[in-house]
Formats: sequence, C-alpha cells, structure tokens
Amino acid sequence: MKYGLVLLMILVSFSSCKKDKFSEVPLPSEYIDNDFNAAKEEAVKTGKPILIDFYASWCSLCTAMKKETFNNETVIDYLKNNYVVVFIDAEKGDGIQLAADYNAKHLNQVVLNADFTLRAKRAGKVPYDVFLDWAKANR
Repeated sequence: MKYGLVLLMILVSFSSCKKDKFSEVPLPSEYIDNDFNAAKEEAVKTGKPILIDFYASWCSLCTAMKKETFNNETVIDYLKNNYVVVFIDAEKGDGIQLAADYNAKHLNQVVLNADFTLRAKRAGKVPYDVFLDWAKANR
C-alpha cells in the first residue's frame, strides 16, 4: 500500500508537468495565434517581417516568456509596429512541420524575411529588454 501511494504521487506530479499552462496566459490581440497562413497574408499586405514564437503548451519557460516579455507594453508597442507576430505550438498540428522547416524547437523565436526565409533565430527565456534589443537588431 505504501509503495502504491508513492507511485500515485509520482504519476500525479508527472501529469501536472504536462499541463497546458501556456494557454492560461492571455495572448495580446496584436499577435496571431497558431495560424501561419494568416501571418503570411498579413506580412505580404503590410510588408512587415514575421516574428514566430515557437512554444510548447507544457513549457513553463515558454509560459513565463509569454507572460513577462510578450505581454510587456513596450514590447507589444514595438512589435505591432514592426512585425507580424505569430505564436506557434511546435508540438502540434502544422507547428511540427513549421518548427522543423526553421530548425526550431519550443522556446525559440525566429524572424523571417519577406520571402519567408530565416533572417534570425534565438533560443531561451530572456527579460523583455534583452528580447526587445534583439527584435530591434533583427528588424
């Protein structure tokens, strides 16, 4: 009985690690959610490069980046004026192939040229000001 309880506790804690924490953080309306075709159409229409944030729904660092960086007002203001921003789940649906196309994983951001070729890529969680410097340098 004692070992059964320990096993149950391990299974419960493992399943909570895979919980979708990412969708609990609001996505600003300026960003596109999991629709690369819509992002491409908007980029063609506006002439802006595309910035893709690849994430995994269970990734706590991806969630923190969304909450602390992409929801920062300074970041939102800069990105909406300079990029078409799309969030793509790198582990579901079309996001799997798209991540493979750009050799990206969750917690990667990529910037695409007008012809949708890779301009820049970065990985990892960073504070909003560091991310903003990177976005400005790769515009």
